[in-house]
Amino acid sequence: MQRRFTCCPSTLAASKHTDMKTQEILDQFRLDPFNTKAQTTLVRAQGGVLMARQKECAGASIHPKNETGAPDTGRAAWAKNKAQYKEDLQREDGTEACLRDPSSFFCDPDLTRNDWVPLVVALDTGVVGEHTDGYGNPVKHIFMGCRQPGYRGGIFDSKRLFGRRAASWAYDQIERQFAFMLPDAVMHGIRIPSRSRRVDSNNIAMRALQKAFALPHGGVGEKADFYWQLAWSVYLSSNLEYEHKLNNTFGVGATKYLQNRFVTRLVEHIKELKEDVVEKQPRQYLDKYRAFQELMYTAYNGENVTTQFSGSGMKYVMGQLSDDQIPLREDSTWRGVNHTLLRIVDGYGKSICPFVNERNAAKLWEDRWNTLRKDSNTITGPTASDYVGLAVTDFDILRDNWQSLVEFFSGCGFPEPKPFGFAFNKENESSIAVLADTAWSNFLNPSALLSQESEETIKNTTILLG
Repeated sequence: MQRRFTCCPSTLAASKHTDMKTQEILDQFRLDPFNTKAQTTLVRAQGGVLMARQKECAGASIHPKNETGAPDTGRAAWAKNKAQYKEDLQREDGTEACLRDPSSFFCDPDLTRNDWVPLVVALDTGVVGEHTDGYGNPVKHIFMGCRQPGYRGGIFDSKRLFGRRAASWAYDQIERQFAFMLPDAVMHGIRIPSRSRRVDSNNIAMRALQKAFALPHGGVGEKADFYWQLAWSVYLSSNLEYEHKLNNTFGVGATKYLQNRFVTRLVEHIKELKEDVVEKQPRQYLDKYRAFQELMYTAYNGENVTTQFSGSGMKYVMGQLSDDQIPLREDSTWRGVNHTLLRIVDGYGKSICPFVNERNAAKLWEDRWNTLRKDSNTITGPTASDYVGLAVTDFDILRDNWQSLVEFFSGCGFPEPKPFGFAFNKENESSIAVLADTAWSNFLNPSALLSQESEETIKNTTILLG
């Protein structure tokens, strides 16, 4: 006798989620992150957070067992890293000590290799204004995330996660809608317990922001606030400076170009030519078309109006590392000088070159930072460099959603960014723009703002900046 089995609707729904492919979860998460709850062997989506296993994607070396037989953790990995660093300090062969695994600094103390870590986080506030990604898809969520896991060779690297092209492509589509991109080490250091049933996206985003800006300075406090304001003063002033230059060159030139008499005649000529193309034979409007070509050339070059403009705004809100918290050093420059955006400062705010064992490293390092101010196009993009802080992928999204982001920053323990005391709004844009050179100088040399006496100086300087 043949038996028949039936399933309740909830069982069928659970089965449907289980059967989803990785790329399907990624596509659904991009469109509706807070209503996507599904999991595969590679990723899990829940509560507006897309996550993966630490052991599958993170660059930090957390091994399954330590010498005592207990599971290793982020705390153990960092302790081992520091112990090795101290051993290297005792060496007498002239080789400067280097951190073997700097990513472990950003790991939560209780993070294990079987825990989940976030790849993408969606804030629970909708995007204000109309914005689209590179393919014309509407951007409706403020996403914070890291680059697709699989970048090797940087100071902060990651393991390849998506072997299939479809899944890799689907993650790229989410990446195109990021409002902020954070370093791999920061995102992959946040523990989401493997058996957690509830995930709070805002809490995950807060922890990410604190890891990027506060952890390198000992935690939330006056020192972190100082470098937070310093980073935003550079980002906002350089982008507003760029916009004002754009308005004063391209904007004025384009307006003049469109109003000149040759363009006006060209518009009228096109209308007549369209009618001739529909109603007449080619031989009847051939001469008119030739005249149109000549007029088009004259209109483009008329009155010597140029519409050419080069340059770009800064993409990064760059944090700094305190040397007493993470004494980051690299033993060579081959993977660093041209692709690294890391500023390391001592207790007095004096900058330290992170590259050692290279005679010209310090000069190359400082020359590169001086070049960045003159031409920020030398920064190739948010996915190409090692950095600590934020990469802002769309300045317009930031501008349109600034007030809600200020509230989010406040919830994370950071004050409203106010370059030199100016709030970021339409009325103050010109004032902030003219301070771009000063902001850059302060960023490269914080010691000029700080005295060597006490934290009170940092507090007063923070108030001055913001």
